[in-house]
Amino acid sequence: MVINCPGCYIALNVPDEAKGRQVRCTGCGHVFTLPADGRIPVGPAPQPTAPYPQPRFMAPGFHQPVYGDEVYNRMFDLQCVDPNLRAYWMNWQSGSFSTAAAIVLDIVTCGLFGLIYYGLKFGELPKASHNDFGAGKAIGFMFIPYYALYWQFRFWYGLCDRINLQIRLRGQHHLMLPRELATTVCVLTICSIVPYLGILAGIGGFVCREILISKVQKALNDMANPAMAMPGPEDQAWQ
Repeated sequence: MVINCPGCYIALNVPDEAKGRQVRCTGCGHVFTLPADGRIPVGPAPQPTAPYPQPRFMAPGFHQPVYGDEVYNRMFDLQCVDPNLRAYWMNWQSGSFSTAAAIVLDIVTCGLFGLIYYGLKFGELPKASHNDFGAGKAIGFMFIPYYALYWQFRFWYGLCDRINLQIRLRGQHHLMLPRELATTVCVLTICSIVPYLGILAGIGGFVCREILISKVQKALNDMANPAMAMPGPEDQAWQ
C-alpha cells in the first residue's frame, strides 16, 4: 500500500504486514509507527525545521545522489526536494533529433542505433537515485549473453524514469512516457526466443520498440523547444 510520511509527506510503498509496526521514511529518515488501520492523519505539510538533504558536490556538474528510486515514483512530491538540488536536476538541457530519423535508423541498424543513442542519454541525464547508472553500463551490459534479457528492463525502465523526472520538473505531464509500453517491449523480446511463436513476438516487440522510441524522442524534442517550457492547462491539474 502507499502512504505519506508524516514528516516530509512523500509517498512510500510499504507492505500490508507493516501495519502496527515502526516504519522508516526513505526520504527524510523519519521513524513513525504505522497505525493498525494503515491510515496516516492527513494535514497541511509542516514547514521543515531542518533543511532537506543537500547534494554533496564532488566536482562542477556532479553530485552524489541522496535519494533512492522513490524519487521516480509519480507520487513523490518534488517540492520536498531541496531547491538547489532541484535546480541541479533541471540544469540538464535536452537535444533535439528527428523522430522519423530515429525510427528509420533504429530499423536499419536492427536496434543498434537506439541502444547506443539512447544509452548515451544515461551519461547526460542527472543522477537522482543511488541506483542510477551511466552510459557505459547501460550499453555494455546489453551485450552480455542471457543477462541482457534482464538488463533490457533496467535500460528501458531507467530511460523512462529519468526522462519522466525531467518532464515532471518542467510541468509537462502530458509528455510522460508509459512504463507499461517498455514492459511490453521487453516481454515480447524475451518471447521472441520461443520456437514458432517467437517470430510473431519478435515482430510485435520491434513494432512496440519503435513506438516507444517515437514517444521518447518526441518528449526530448518538446523539452528542447523553448515554446514548450510553460505547462499547459492539462498540466495544472497535476500540480
